[in-house]
Amino acid sequence: MDSHSPRRLAVALLGLVLFGVLLWWNPSFPDPIAFGIVSIPLGLCWYGLSRRSPVSVALRVGALAVALTLVSWARGAGLP
Repeated sequence: MDSHSPRRLAVALLGLVLFGVLLWWNPSFPDPIAFGIVSIPLGLCWYGLSRRSPVSVALRVGALAVALTLVSWARGAGLP
């Protein structure tokens, strides 16, 4: 399947729309929840514009959300 099939482009567009909605809505969540919520549109865009499988994208975006959460907790604890 071509990496830029109409379905994948629609998924990427959906990710951009969801990200725009999040910016417009501007919810105030704690960092761990915010990183998880923002990773959803990011993952949709990444899947839509790449040739990676949905599982591969989900694992990488999930790992990014976990890493950002750990960095946030480390900064909150006063670690450099």
